[in-house]
Amino acid sequence: MTENDQVVTEPMSGWRVEKICAHLFPGRTRPQWQNLIDEGQVLLDGRRARRGDRPAAGATLRLLALPPEADAWTPAPTDPSLIRLVLTTSTVVLADKPPGLPTLPLTPADAPTAAGALFAAVPGIVGAPPREAGIVNRLDNDTAGLLVAGLTPPLQERLRQRFASHRIEKTYLALVHGRFPERQQWLTGRVFTQGTSRVRYEPGEGAGGQMAISLASRLWEGGGFSLVQVVTRFGRRHQVRVQLAQLGHPVANDSLYGPGAALPFSGHFLWASRVAFADPESDLPRVVASRTLPESWLAFAAGLGCGGFFAGVENF
Repeated sequence: MTENDQVVTEPMSGWRVEKICAHLFPGRTRPQWQNLIDEGQVLLDGRRARRGDRPAAGATLRLLALPPEADAWTPAPTDPSLIRLVLTTSTVVLADKPPGLPTLPLTPADAPTAAGALFAAVPGIVGAPPREAGIVNRLDNDTAGLLVAGLTPPLQERLRQRFASHRIEKTYLALVHGRFPERQQWLTGRVFTQGTSRVRYEPGEGAGGQMAISLASRLWEGGGFSLVQVVTRFGRRHQVRVQLAQLGHPVANDSLYGPGAALPFSGHFLWASRVAFADPESDLPRVVASRTLPESWLAFAAGLGCGGFFAGVENF
């Protein structure tokens, strides 16, 4: 046996083969292992392993190749014009991401990504890990708006700590289905990540999950839609989308939590429009507004009659 041959031990018995690989060789992402399995680079008792195989204790895994560690590769090249730089200082960069562009790569070959575009657009940025190009917050693929990046690992760590302690305030604008309540709504509940594309949400302060608190205010209503502002200091996965859907007002074009009706624009109409934070070095407060949206979003809003809320916003 070589160092790339591993015997499945009793505690790992019944685990999915990609989970076993991730446990035995840490520092790689789950999609990297899935791709390696799909390419036939993982053998289980001499045969080609398949995703979802659940070997018993005593089985032997042979890895014909190892994926690079997640902290050892930078994002694949991406055209920097796919993002728009909104703010660049000696400490931070804020960039607008369009819908349809993933924030981070999951494997070394993933492209295009916002991280790849930022890495190309900002010479000298050093990410920790490098594949994230300094980005400290994520947006869903089909969400538009602001990404925050620190220029060095120490600055990124300070920003991440502030996100974790809810000291960074994010404002979203969401076009949602239906007549949203006129009064402000505190949305309090818990998000449960289930290892699937969806998350589960339970309102209230019960046990388990990750606490998610948002303040939602209706800005406009008409034509079967409402424009809602959502302010949050939490960054839970799908938080705004699932909270609005739980109220019965899913985000327009959100096929995961909404009715799935295809509207004449790409992505779901959720815009990370403003970020308020303290500079990670000077602690001076900053409020940065997004400046760019797809032309199809702006045209749809104008057609409904709420285009005035997007005055001054440019087309991607």
